[in-house]
Amino acid sequence: HPNEAFLAIYLNTKNEVVDYETIHEGTLDRAIIYPRRVVEAALSRHAAALVLVHNHPSGHADPSTEDVEVTGAIARAAAALDIRVLDHLVVARDGYLSFMEKGLMPES
Repeated sequence: HPNEAFLAIYLNTKNEVVDYETIHEGTLDRAIIYPRRVVEAALSRHAAALVLVHNHPSGHADPSTEDVEVTGAIARAAAALDIRVLDHLVVARDGYLSFMEKGLMPES
């Protein structure tokens, strides 16, 4: 994808996919994500959990400061409503990065 795209995958209590959507498509180097919008979308789908995914068109999967901050904000907003954020994947030409595997997921 030539622009940065941010997606959410919505899961039920058995971690089965119930839906997914593109939350935002940004410019080449920035996507603006509103945690409330992500959590409202999860609630409307009766999701128990979600996985966040976005790409880095730059080609490197290392998360930016903004990536870490938005993940924390979404996880906190979701946790307040008993929705778990299981992981945030950053996909790029050089591979991918899992926040969970790297210990970057905030405590909920």
